[in-house]
Amino acid sequence: MNPVKIQLADCIQCGECASACLYNAIYMDEYPVIDQSHCLLCKSCINSCPLGLISIEETATNEDAPCCSEAQGIWVLAEFRDGLIAPVTYELLGAARRLSDISSEEVSVILIGASCKGHEESLIAAGANHIYIAESSYLADRLEEMISEILVEMVGKFRPNILLIGASHWGRGVSARTASILHTGLTADCTQLEIAPSSKRLLQIRPAFGGNLLATIETPLHRPQMASVRPRVMTPAKLDHERVGRITKYDVRHLVTNNRVELLAEEVMASCSSVTDASVLIAGGKGMQSKENVRLLYKLADLLGGKVAASRAAVEAGWLPYECQVGQTGQTVKPLLYIACGISGQVQHTVAMSEAQTIIAINNDPYAPIFQYADYGIIGNISEILPALIQELQGKAEITELC
Repeated sequence: MNPVKIQLADCIQCGECASACLYNAIYMDEYPVIDQSHCLLCKSCINSCPLGLISIEETATNEDAPCCSEAQGIWVLAEFRDGLIAPVTYELLGAARRLSDISSEEVSVILIGASCKGHEESLIAAGANHIYIAESSYLADRLEEMISEILVEMVGKFRPNILLIGASHWGRGVSARTASILHTGLTADCTQLEIAPSSKRLLQIRPAFGGNLLATIETPLHRPQMASVRPRVMTPAKLDHERVGRITKYDVRHLVTNNRVELLAEEVMASCSSVTDASVLIAGGKGMQSKENVRLLYKLADLLGGKVAASRAAVEAGWLPYECQVGQTGQTVKPLLYIACGISGQVQHTVAMSEAQTIIAINNDPYAPIFQYADYGIIGNISEILPALIQELQGKAEITELC
């Protein structure tokens, strides 16, 4: 039954609700009719009705639901690969620690893998109160099915209130599978996390409608409240080696299953994925004009000891590979220096690079949005400015060698 109710007896058949619906979930058949398969409870119809005849029927709600009242604690799923804890884990711990200060809930890290011991001290120093270690040799391949099976069992046993996972390629798969099995909500690619002052629910904030607005999403009726966060979005936790915490070993021997996926081989290919870790990025956009001009980006990157990145437009033009793409549908970066060459600065791109320490923009359009984010701006043609800049840097390098 759809919780949206319309008082048809008083309806004047104006059609405002149908016109306002963003998802075409209301159509007029003498009176408004709600299509349950399309309704997402966005409340646009409620706000549009001139007589206030539309409402949402309240069901067993939020903190009154047993699954919500019993849930306690903020969990961070650690991403463990190649014997190391991925940086996004420490970024999530920084967010979890901040949320904990507001909600007064304990922060726990879930560490699942093979030979994953030895990182407890750094995780506790980064803000964890409690570490659960699920270790087994059959987890060496880090297959999503295995990780999710363990995580689902642990959630059912310990009932956390919030579960945070990094939105890496691995984390996206694990989070989606876990949320589906648990029948709870998952907000992917969050850029902000807050606690609602009144309800104490997790406010999961992420770009929507192509990055043109920020959507705030809540999970009122199910636990855990799950969110994935892109790497390089949150500030890593500051280490405090005076902190102490508890460590619990979780036995997973009974979870050896007949998995449907077998990892036959794994090949790591060198690519532009290192843009996420580069301290200097030279990024090119549609304003580069041609693939030949992209060579200038590589020359400048070599001189500055950096990497080449790209906007979506440059990738779609075939000038640079997708792995180099910075933006809402690419990588999120936070370098010390970001030089944007021929990039207009649409929100889909700037949302992923605006945290760079220093931004230099080169564009022939003085009104390009990128200049709003730039610390330094150069107005002019890329094909003229980049060669001059490269020549200047080469000259300084030659002088340094002579000295």
